[in-house]
Amino acid sequence: MRLISIWLALFMALVVFAPATAQQEEARYKITRELTLYGDVPPGETFLFIYDYPGRPGDTPVPIVLCGGDSGVECRGHGTVYRSTHRVFASVFERWSKIRYYFVRDPENYNDRDDWQTFAMGEKTITGDTTLSAWYRFPEAEQAVPRMPQTGAGGMAHR
Repeated sequence: MRLISIWLALFMALVVFAPATAQQEEARYKITRELTLYGDVPPGETFLFIYDYPGRPGDTPVPIVLCGGDSGVECRGHGTVYRSTHRVFASVFERWSKIRYYFVRDPENYNDRDDWQTFAMGEKTITGDTTLSAWYRFPEAEQAVPRMPQTGAGGMAHR
């Protein structure tokens, strides 16, 4: 009986005096930006994502380069998908419940905002992990050979 009392006293001391290292980390939401490019992308194109919190006092939104510009990732078409993901503390979205977002094309110079062309935008209430997506289609180059239908069957082979 005395042994149980000693163990119980030790356990209580650990519970009472244990450091608060097991505090729960604040929840984070995963925000994914997704852009799909179709067609033949001309050289020098840059695509950006911009978001803004309504009512945020005086901050200028920082553009996130998805491809092109100084990102080191060349913009390619024909169904290429570009994704950028980051985690944001949930408390940020509790203060600003909605964000406005823009997908922007810059055909010439990443630093000149006058050339930017917004091709998709929206407003979203963030309540958990979220994906914001858009697509852009460039014209395809003329081909000397007519296009064949995409049947998914592959080529023909003789047996």
